[in-house]
Amino acid sequence: MNWAITHGYTDELTLDRKDNNMGYEPSNCRWITNLEQQNNKRNTLFITINGITDTITGWSKRVGLKPTTLRYRYYDMNLRGEELISPLKR
Repeated sequence: MNWAITHGYTDELTLDRKDNNMGYEPSNCRWITNLEQQNNKRNTLFITINGITDTITGWSKRVGLKPTTLRYRYYDMNLRGEELISPLKR
């Protein structure tokens, strides 16, 4: 409990391992937000468009498209770069 309090614990944060190949020892742990936790997973996809790197969720917020739409465009339609986030041509 002392370690948690002295290392920034609040009710809004979750415990994270800095190196996922190591255990939950104090030197390998930190408190981060749930969004940071989700972006720190091995299967998180980072996409770079025009020099900006973000996750599917991040791009969704930036361009106003649903994350499911962007995933479909990326994985099923194989769209990349500007095509991924631009209105589709009909």
